[in-house]
Amino acid sequence: MVVAFASWRPAFSQSNWAGHLAWTAIAVLIGFGLYQGLILLAFPLLADGHTMGWNIIAQLFLKQLVWAGAMILGHSLLMWRRLMATHLAQF
Repeated sequence: MVVAFASWRPAFSQSNWAGHLAWTAIAVLIGFGLYQGLILLAFPLLADGHTMGWNIIAQLFLKQLVWAGAMILGHSLLMWRRLMATHLAQF
């Protein structure tokens, strides 16, 4: 579900960089919510009735934000490099 949701590209995300970054942020937040929500629902059944605390979820969220930021930065650098190569090839 998370991958299908994140791969969907609404029109506003295809028009400019701000829309692309906004959609990436939305996809990361909703994807994290879906994924962790499913884990929270299944965790008591899989862990003999124990629960997962909010401190663990906050740590996972911080880790996901770091990974998402690194991927956004890497993707942006690659796109900028490609854009610059295309732009220089025109001259």
